[in-house]
Amino acid sequence: MPGTDLARLRLALTLFFALDGFVFAGWVVRIPAIKEQTGASASALGLALLGVSAGAVATMALTGRLCRRYGSHLVTVVCAVLLCLSVGLPR
Repeated sequence: MPGTDLARLRLALTLFFALDGFVFAGWVVRIPAIKEQTGASASALGLALLGVSAGAVATMALTGRLCRRYGSHLVTVVCAVLLCLSVGLPR
């Protein structure tokens, strides 16, 4: 049924963005500790955070191409796994 497929898709997207939000929130609250551990100045931290935003913009363009080539389901699953794995990098 088309309605059921739409509901499943909506649920999957909601869960993915909830996961993304929780992972990002878990990282953001650690920013002061990371700043302290690295001894970064406020300007260096600002540049690093700007780099995160610039990387997000570049990645969005790449993700669109990957979705057209491989399909959104595969790209979403792979990106969710990579997101979860990358959270531990700044420790």
